[in-house]
Amino acid sequence: PALCGGDDSSRLAPRGCYQEEGARRAARGETPLRAGGVRLLDAFGVKLALGSAAALATEAVWERVDAVLYVGEDTPPLPPGWAGNEESRGGEPSEKTSEKKAPRGYPKAFKHVPMRYAKAARRDVADGLDACLHFIRSNARGRTLVACKDGVDHCCGVATAALVDASGEAGPVSKDAVRRRLADVARAHPECRPSRGTL
Repeated sequence: PALCGGDDSSRLAPRGCYQEEGARRAARGETPLRAGGVRLLDAFGVKLALGSAAALATEAVWERVDAVLYVGEDTPPLPPGWAGNEESRGGEPSEKTSEKKAPRGYPKAFKHVPMRYAKAARRDVADGLDACLHFIRSNARGRTLVACKDGVDHCCGVATAALVDASGEAGPVSKDAVRRRLADVARAHPECRPSRGTL
């Protein structure tokens, strides 16, 4: 198969994935992933947004989604102003705030499923996939942001698994079914380049 994303032979393109030049053309006018951009995917009743860790630090992204799933090994960032209570942001607590304000966490439903890159731990994706799919299913009425460190590997693998899960194909999952769902992900997110270990 053709390679998607340069010389990295660990990232093979499935049928339907854009070549690198096609990905650049398709993404023009969109916020880059490294700047907090997201790509929207609606298929088989699943509404996802795919992005990088930078999207988690962007308040506008949190306003567009109903839940966030982070599948990276790093500690996920918080959106601006959500780093903690008033004391940790430098403000002086009044009696009211010190008594009634609890430390603020993530503003929406959030789950962190630690996944290292495939060469570091080949089982992380497989071990965390059930928790990811359960979280996506539990937020089926809204849009779930699936984010990973770079926005092109683990989040795309999880999105592919969510589409395979939602497509309702009977029997065991085939490579062809994974290729078809990955092509669906690639149409919405042309930069996607999941590694073989992720798939």
